Formats: sequence, C-alpha cells, structure tokens
Amino acid sequence: MSTGRQSCPRSARRGAISARLAALLALALMLAGTSVPAYADEPVTDRPDTFPDSGSRSSRRAETTEGASSGWTVGRTPDVFSGDGLATRVGGWADASYQDNDVESESVNVNHFNLFFDTRLGNRWQAFLEIEFENEPGVRGFEEEREYEIEQAYGRWNSSDALGLRVGQFNTPFGIWTPVHWSILMDTITEPIHEGTRVTPEQQVGAEIAGRLFLRTGQENDTELSYSLYTGYGDHTEAFERQGTDGPSIGADLRLRMRESDLVGISLYQQRREQEDARDRTERSVMLYGEWRPVERLQLRTEIFRQLRDRHVGPGLSRRINIGYVSGRWDFTPRTYLSYRYGYGDDEGEGSSDERHTHTITLGFRPTSATRVKLEYAGNEFRGTDRRDFHFWGVSVGILF
Repeated sequence: MSTGRQSCPRSARRGAISARLAALLALALMLAGTSVPAYADEPVTDRPDTFPDSGSRSSRRAETTEGASSGWTVGRTPDVFSGDGLATRVGGWADASYQDNDVESESVNVNHFNLFFDTRLGNRWQAFLEIEFENEPGVRGFEEEREYEIEQAYGRWNSSDALGLRVGQFNTPFGIWTPVHWSILMDTITEPIHEGTRVTPEQQVGAEIAGRLFLRTGQENDTELSYSLYTGYGDHTEAFERQGTDGPSIGADLRLRMRESDLVGISLYQQRREQEDARDRTERSVMLYGEWRPVERLQLRTEIFRQLRDRHVGPGLSRRINIGYVSGRWDFTPRTYLSYRYGYGDDEGEGSSDERHTHTITLGFRPTSATRVKLEYAGNEFRGTDRRDFHFWGVSVGILF
C-alpha cells in the first residue's frame, strides 16, 4: 500500500534525510570496530537453477560458503537432487520494504514473491518454471512495475560441464545483474541505471548453448571459463512494449572466474526492434564487467554498458547510450556489510536521454543464511534536464525458501 504525505518545506525534508543518513553512517562506524573475520560470500552469479559441477569438482565451492551446511544456500544442489533419479524441488523468495523519497509519497509494500519448480533427472536433464509477483513503486526513480508473470520457463540438457542446451524463456545472459535478477541476492535495494531503465531485455525466448571449462584447479586457485551463445526474441517489460521494442535477438557472454572471488567478463547483444510506426531499428550493445576481492573483507564490482542504435528513436533520445557503475562492499562481520555504489549514464525513463548520477549507500545484514535486511540511502542528480533531483531511502526485509 502507499500512504500520502502532508506538504512540508523542502529544507525540512532534506534535514530529515540527512538525519537518517547520519544515523546509518554512525551505525556503520560502530560495526567497523568489530574484529570478526570476513566470510567467503556466495558468488553473486549463482542462482538456485544453476547446475553444479559434475564429477569431483562439485563439492569444494560449497565448503567455503557461509551457511552451506545449514539452511538454504544459493546455487547449490539441495539434497533432493543427490541421486540419479527424477526429483522436483519447490522454492523461491519474497521481500517487503518501506521506501520513500523527497518528491513522492512513501510506499510500504510486499515487493516480490517468486515461486519456482525445479525438476531434474540426474545431472543431465532439467525443467524449470518460475512465477513472479512484482510490486515495485516508482519512488526509486524508475518505472513502476506491478504484475504477475511467468518469469522463466525452460528445459535444459547438459552433455557435460563444457556443453549444454537450454530452450524456452530464460533470463538474458548479459553482465552480472540481469542474469541473476533476484534483487534479494544483490547488495542493494535499488538497481543500477541500466537495469532500472531496461536498456536490454530482461528475458529471452529462444535457445542457448552454454558451458564452462576448468582451466586450473587447486585449493585456492581454481580458474573457470564459461560461455553462452543464444538467439531468440527479446522480451521487454510492459513499459517497453508501449514503444513496440520487442524483436529478434542474438547474444553472447564470456566470463573468466579466478580464485572463486575474482571475475572478468564481456557480453554482446544485438536486437532488431520492431517499432509500432514501422521505423524498425537495430541496437548493438556491449557490457564489460568484473568483480575483484583485493583483500578478504573488500569486494569491488563494476558494469560498463554501451549501446549504439542505427537510427534516432525519437525527439530527445540519443543514438549512443553510455551507462555504468562502480561499487565496493566492506564486510564488517560474517553477517554485516556496508556497500557504496556510484552510477552514471543515460536515463530514458521519461522519454528523453537524461544524464543521471547516483550515489547509493547500503547497510546490509544476514540474520540467517536465508534472510536479508538492507537499509539504504541514494542521492540522484540529473544534469541538463528539467527532471528534479531527489533523495531516496528505504528498508527491505527478504527471505529465501
């Protein structure tokens, strides 16, 4: 539900925001004095529908993950899949939040409820269905999303670690955030600009060939090269459907993971957009991304996006879109972290290519391996446009099941 707000001076609103931010930073500084060793967090790119490594390489990664021996763990094969027979697991996640900013009404909502059905026959065959209820308010500065939908529905066959085939509707293998998609698994409440404005489709309806090669194995120095090649039909959200932007697509993703914690990759994507006014266009996109943990407690992450269009798409829109972010996360304790993200780029959420800059600070807690709590502040600045700058803050609570 959303609640209204009585009008008050903007200076008073900014004062209230500053007070909330000061309290958040004070709590973070108190936690910084703790001396509990940092944990080896789950790789952010793992989801529950991910196949484990086959053969002898399957167990070591789970041993380094906090909570791997108790409760729900991301991307690990649950006990029901331990044999070679047919088995089905039902799971999902849900979250609720309080979100507010200084230009719109506050919002208290259940934001997501996702339910999946994962059926497998040994390590070779899989049928996956994911259903989503989404209720994201507009106070984050992106389009509201309120819908029920089938998020994913596909079948997959694995010949080996190096070669597999997936057919159906699946998350687009593009960068870090888009294929994960579950916001509960990410460090922040608000998404980066490229994800919030949906400059590339959230899903594909088509076929994918994917696999991974183990270049080097060892207790501390595993090196894994994974790839994805896919083609189909890019499926956009309702906001983009109003512009008639669905169309045939082709893409590729190549990533190298080292030492379990370091990652570098590149994603390529091309789509023919079918416009309602018959002015079809082609968009070519590239994403460079990476993760690096220089010390045990610190994780750095970046995604740099660029898109070229073969024709103008309308007044105020650019043929070249540049978006990116850099972020750092410091793990105070095995269950507490502080994250900062700077984002920049072209935001087309209101029909024009507006330059947007964001500063996002998030304090995160993991009370158990299956629960997440986040407190967040984000400052948003627009340049060269009439759109108003705004400050966002929110609290989110989520659970995996």
